[in-house]
Amino acid sequence: MSNKVPCWTCGDLVQTDPSQIAQSITDQLALEVGNIVPASVRDARLAVCAQCPFFQHGTCTQCGCYVRFRASLKNKHCPLNHWSEYKESSK
Repeated sequence: MSNKVPCWTCGDLVQTDPSQIAQSITDQLALEVGNIVPASVRDARLAVCAQCPFFQHGTCTQCGCYVRFRASLKNKHCPLNHWSEYKESSK
């Protein structure tokens, strides 16, 4: 099985390493102290994204983000406003 997937911007096939991407997301989220939504909000957002036609290989082709990273942050939103009912206030 190949780890090559189309780049969301240019369409070229690029090599991906899912474990390296997951570690990079974990590392970046560790820097977002106070900006993380509860797991229930993140999971609800990810469920919405999983049904979206713009979700491809863990990224959003509308904004280019790694969806798991974006869905974990209080100060982020879906570029198509699909998370409107899954907001977390910055208390």
